[in-house]
Amino acid sequence: MVEATSKILIIDDDPGTVGALRNILEKDGFEVVEVHSGTEGLAKLREDANIELVLTDIKMPGMDGMSILRNIKEMRPGVEVIMVTAYGDYDMAIDALRSNAFDYLKKPIDIDDLLGAIGRFRERRAVRKNFFPSYRVLLLDDEDTQRQFLQRLLEDEGYSVVTAGNGEDGIKIFDREKIDIIVTDIKMPGMSGMEVLYKVKRTNADVEVILVTGHGDQNVAIEALRGGACDYLKKPIDLDELIFALQKAKERLKLERSLKYRNRDLRLLKEMNQATQQPVQ
Repeated sequence: MVEATSKILIIDDDPGTVGALRNILEKDGFEVVEVHSGTEGLAKLREDANIELVLTDIKMPGMDGMSILRNIKEMRPGVEVIMVTAYGDYDMAIDALRSNAFDYLKKPIDIDDLLGAIGRFRERRAVRKNFFPSYRVLLLDDEDTQRQFLQRLLEDEGYSVVTAGNGEDGIKIFDREKIDIIVTDIKMPGMSGMEVLYKVKRTNADVEVILVTGHGDQNVAIEALRGGACDYLKKPIDLDELIFALQKAKERLKLERSLKYRNRDLRLLKEMNQATQQPVQ
């Protein structure tokens, strides 16, 4: 079964924080519901059975995050909860983990930490519901016929594919949407494939890039591998080689993400153990 869109509920009394989180989470493929108090949040959970994840601030007027967490776990134990903590709330964050919170994030929220927590949730959800993780491919090529042909091929292989005819448009798509793998020609008008590689790797390491090279581009291809590209393919593209390169990119993403998530699991367990061992003052 292919992974379905997840619905996340954000509970926070700061509209600015909610807006920033919404932008990040919608780009990552979530359907976002937002409320500004614990009471509203619990009401949303009662009426919407499709909400699977809650992101809530710990400190808010009225019902605080710990009360929200306890109510959620009584009402719908299967819903995961990520707590957002301010400076000095560390003990509350540990208490939340002991009360079955899924994770916690510190303010100001680091985007990589947020996406790591979301990734851990998605991995657990996929195992529980027997979903296959979906991978979104961005295909960049200035030759319309080639681009359209490859798009049909990859969609037949089960990939979700978006395309662009140049690097500049590709970067706009990458900034706006969740992309896992980029397949890009090296030589394009304007921004080259190498420039695309360096730009996306500077902003987001959680993406694999496959370069397509023409005759005489071998040195450039080697430079691309050193710059973080997953693989390179020679023109004319061998379709079996393309499918194999995409499979390799998927395996790299899966391994890197799983390692990141396991390290976070171990870190949370260590923090809870350390807090337990601290002497009472």
